[in-house]
Amino acid sequence: MKDLWSRLWRDRLLAVEVLASSLAIQVLGLASALYVILVLNRYVAHGVDATLLTLTVGALMAAVLEFLFRTARTRFLAVLSGLADGALAQNAFEVLTQARLAALTQADRGLVRSAITGLNEVRAAYAPANLAALLDIPFALVFLLVVFLLNAMLGLAAVLVMAGFLLACFALTRAVGGIAHAQVRETAQGGVLVTQGAAVPETVRAFNAGGWLAGRWQAHLERLLDLGARSQGTQSRLQALTAAGSGVLTIVVIGLGARAVVAQELDVGALIGINILVARAWGAVARYPSLREVFERARQAQGLTQELLRLPREATTGMRLTKYSGQLEFKDVAFAYGGATAPLFESLNFALPTGGILAVTGKNASGKTTFCRLLMQLLDPTRGQVQVDGVELRQIDPRWWRTQVMYAPQEAEFFDGTLLDNLTLGREVEETALNTAVRDAGLRPFLDQTPKGLQMPVADMGRQLSLGIRRRLALARALLSGGRLAVFDEPTEGLDADGVQAVYVVLNRLVAEGYSVVVCSNDPWIVRAAHWRLNLDDKPVPTMVRQHATQAAMAPATEEKTQ
Repeated sequence: MKDLWSRLWRDRLLAVEVLASSLAIQVLGLASALYVILVLNRYVAHGVDATLLTLTVGALMAAVLEFLFRTARTRFLAVLSGLADGALAQNAFEVLTQARLAALTQADRGLVRSAITGLNEVRAAYAPANLAALLDIPFALVFLLVVFLLNAMLGLAAVLVMAGFLLACFALTRAVGGIAHAQVRETAQGGVLVTQGAAVPETVRAFNAGGWLAGRWQAHLERLLDLGARSQGTQSRLQALTAAGSGVLTIVVIGLGARAVVAQELDVGALIGINILVARAWGAVARYPSLREVFERARQAQGLTQELLRLPREATTGMRLTKYSGQLEFKDVAFAYGGATAPLFESLNFALPTGGILAVTGKNASGKTTFCRLLMQLLDPTRGQVQVDGVELRQIDPRWWRTQVMYAPQEAEFFDGTLLDNLTLGREVEETALNTAVRDAGLRPFLDQTPKGLQMPVADMGRQLSLGIRRRLALARALLSGGRLAVFDEPTEGLDADGVQAVYVVLNRLVAEGYSVVVCSNDPWIVRAAHWRLNLDDKPVPTMVRQHATQAAMAPATEEKTQ
């Protein structure tokens, strides 16, 4: 009910209109019972056709007005639900783009996916029809109040019978919360299995993993079917119980009412009217137990969304330098992942001047990619400061800072769309700059062989592209940022000779034009051309060596073969 009221009061004026409409609907709903009472007591007794006509017209007008009020209430509730659902969905998706990288990557991917897809469960549960059914429950007291006015004994009997059946319904559904929770979690795990099977089809086939995945899928289906059967069983028993409640109410009201009629304490018309009123009250109240599972599932799904919304987000404000020169400085920087027994590195002190070249070397898992993420403000140091032009990086607006860096990650990821979409990412890019980036990254031969060129569709996050093309595409995307600092993570890994040469040419040009360059690589030509070398294999304090570059520029890939 808390969620219901929070949705209603998103717009106070609409909320008042919804509540007023609900009261009017219930009051107008009295017309049918009053019509029966008056027709039986007045028209049947006196036979005046004008009375019947007046009563009939009045009852029909009440029915039309009730329909209009219900239609208006549905529209109001649709607006209120739309506002709440839209805000929740927008906030949830923003977490995917704004949450801190460390927090998001540590979260269970299946639950993250379910937190987003589960919004459909929330939207379905809080549909206008279900909200209207909830609102009708308290207003059903209007019908019972009229019953008490007509005959207190029958009113008390109806309340006692309804209370008894409601308690039985709640007892029957006491396990609904646990079942809904298990269904949400199991559905999330099923989504993970589907994603795995679809994302790595080559691995599934090459290593004959289909049987293993199918076995896990079968076990998942069995658990899901068991939970579904338990849920359906509960719903079936609820339907039977509410039907029984309706029948028992009729028996009690008619039985006790008949005695009152015989004792001349009640007339037949009033008895029939009371039966109609009690039936309407029970119809409104009895819907809640059957809706309880729907709302419980929505509550569980919304709980996952709330977990997602609690993930810490990146700063959306901060300093923006008038002009960034490319200078970097590390002051006592250390980094360790949560739960790790030792830091990746610590006590790192170093200043990279504008136009300097830093080569970061080390074995796999030594921390090269982590080092790049620190520079991109994707991760924060465990201790110490990274400064840019004398300002601590954590005080800089992250979005602005990333426009100052040409970043090519080791594992390039892309979005479904076109090659052009992935290069520009919605930015306005001049055609000259675009063609230059494509040429420098060595993408032109590939585009010339592709019928659609830059309009070639990219799907499955670019996995249909070869590793070399993905790396060239990532390099071109980096060059289009136009920042004064270049951060390249393993730029020559997985490239053929032409691709390696393209990277060398790009790096040589950046150095010649005075850009600051940080390259994480064990490529000997890159390492030799650097002014400084940071060796992350030395733990816990990396070795920083000032080098006298043995060459003014990186040699082309073909030259390396002749050494």
